[in-house]
Amino acid sequence: MSQSRCTTKHLAIAPGATALQWAACLAAVVCGSSYAVAQVASDNGSGVSGAAAPAGILPFDLLSSLLLLVAAVIGLAVVLFSLGYISPHNREHSSTARRGLYLGWLLTAIGATIGVALAQNLLQLVVFVELLTVCAWGLVSFYGDDASRRAGFKGLLITGTGTVCFIAVLLLLYAGGAPDAFGFDTLFRLEGPLSVVVFVLLLVGVATKAGLFPFFTWVLDATHGPITSIGYLCSGGLGVAIVYMIARLLTANAGVMQQPAVVLGLLARLTIIVGIVLLFFQQDLKRLVALFALVNLGHVVGAIAAGAQGSAGAFNAGLLHLVPYSLGTALLFLSVGMISWATGTSQVQSLTGAMHPPLRMAALGFFVGVFTLTGVPPFAGFWTKLQILGSASLLGSGGTEMIVCTLLESTVALGFFLWMGHRVFFGPSSEAVVQARKTPRSMRAVVIALAILCVLVPFCWFSLFHQLAAGM
Repeated sequence: MSQSRCTTKHLAIAPGATALQWAACLAAVVCGSSYAVAQVASDNGSGVSGAAAPAGILPFDLLSSLLLLVAAVIGLAVVLFSLGYISPHNREHSSTARRGLYLGWLLTAIGATIGVALAQNLLQLVVFVELLTVCAWGLVSFYGDDASRRAGFKGLLITGTGTVCFIAVLLLLYAGGAPDAFGFDTLFRLEGPLSVVVFVLLLVGVATKAGLFPFFTWVLDATHGPITSIGYLCSGGLGVAIVYMIARLLTANAGVMQQPAVVLGLLARLTIIVGIVLLFFQQDLKRLVALFALVNLGHVVGAIAAGAQGSAGAFNAGLLHLVPYSLGTALLFLSVGMISWATGTSQVQSLTGAMHPPLRMAALGFFVGVFTLTGVPPFAGFWTKLQILGSASLLGSGGTEMIVCTLLESTVALGFFLWMGHRVFFGPSSEAVVQARKTPRSMRAVVIALAILCVLVPFCWFSLFHQLAAGM
C-alpha cells in the first residue's frame, strides 16, 4: 500500500490513471501516424493545389503536411502534459472526476484538426472546423463552474456566428449550380454581387473562429477552462486550422482574392495593435499569454494575406512562421500551466520569486517561449520574422506598414515580457511560490522538449518549407 501511494504521489497522477495512460497511448499513435504520413507526403515533393485528390489517393500536399506536423507535435505534447495537469494534485483546479470526458474532447479536437488537413473540398473542411468548434466549447467549459460555463457559452456564441456564415457560404455555392460547387477553387468562378456576399461571409467566419479583432474576447475568457485546452486550441487546433483554411483558399483562388486579402490583412494588423495595447492592462498570466498568442496569429494571417497581394515570399514566410508560433505559444501556455498547477494561482500580484526550485523549469519554458515569439536569435521565430520583413520590403507602402507593425510589436512585446518575467520569477518569493509543490515529470519533460524544438526546428524542418515554397 505504501509503495502504491509513493508511486502515485511521485507521478502526480490520480487513482484511475490507467484511462489517462491509455488515452495518451492512443494520442501518441494517432499523432505519430499523422507525423509519419506527413513526412512521406512531403518527401513526395507535391506542391499545393486547390484540386481534390484522385479517388483512392490520400489528399496530401505540402500544405496538408504542414498542418499535420503541427497538429501531431502540439497534440502529443498537450496530451502528455495533461497526464499530470488534470489530476487531484492540481492546486488551482483539483480534477478527480470527468477526466475521461476531458480526454475525449481533447482527442476529438486533435482528430478534427487532422481531418481539416485531409479535407478534399470546402464542405469537408467546414465540417471538421465545426467539429473543432464544438470541441472548443467542451474543453473550455470542462470545469463546470460558473466562470468556465459562461466562457464556453460566450465562445460558442461568437464562433457560432462564424458557423452560420460558413453554412450560408455552402448554401450559396450549392445554389449556384456549379458542377463542383464545394471545390476549393469554386470562389474563382463567382461573379457579381454573389462573390461579394460570399467573401464577406468568409471573412466574418474566419475572424470569429480565429479570434481576430474585434472577435477576440472569447479567447481571453477561454482561459477559465483548463490551460491545456486553450493552449491546444490556439497553438495546434482552431487557430491553426483557420490559418490552413485561409491559405488553402488563397492558393486555389489567387486571382480573385486581392481585395478580401486586403481586408484580412487590416484585421490582422488591428489584432496585433489592440493585443499589444491590452497586454499592459492584464494581471493574469493566462490572459497575457492568450493575448500574445492572438498577436502572433495576427502576424501569420497578415503575412499570408500579403501573399494574395503579390508577395509569394510573404505567403511562404507566414506559413513558415506557423511552426514557431505553434511551438512558442504551446510552450508559454504550458509553462504558465505549471505555475498555476504548483501554486494555485496565475495572478501576477501573487507570484514573485517564482524562480524557486519547483518552478525553474516553468521559468525556462516561459522565457524560451517569449524569445521564440518575439524573434530573438537563435530561436525559430527570429528566422521566420526575418523572412517576413524581407518579403514585406518588396511590397511598397503596404509592406512598409507590415514592417513597422512587426518591428514595433516585437520590440514592445519583448520589453514588456522581460519586465513581466523579472517581476514574476525574480525577487523575494511570495507565499504562493514558497508553498509551490514539485510538478510532475511528464509536465517538465514536455516543456523541455518544446524548448529544444524552438531552437532546433530551423535545422530540422526548413527543407520541408523550401519544398513548400517551390510548390507555391
